[in-house]
Amino acid sequence: MADQPDSLERDRRALDLRREGKSFSAIARVLEFSRAVDANEAFNRALRRCPDDERQTIVDQELGRLDVLASAEHPNGDEKGAQRARAIKGLRDRLLRD
Repeated sequence: MADQPDSLERDRRALDLRREGKSFSAIARVLEFSRAVDANEAFNRALRRCPDDERQTIVDQELGRLDVLASAEHPNGDEKGAQRARAIKGLRDRLLRD
């Protein structure tokens, strides 16, 4: 699967796995993407193809998931916490991009 071009089915599978609660790292492993960000991009491509009502439901669920991740950050402001905050911001930005 890693040598196949991105497809509608693979993108939709990424979206479905994310809705099941899988991390983008786990989705990348299952769908044989090179990186978690590739799984995130597939999720977002599939999301953009969803009807408006389904898309809004998924966006709301994903924003809730990202809010939980953000609130679990390390309170001491160390570098790992800062990296996590940047990653969450990137996920949020890609999610809300039109």
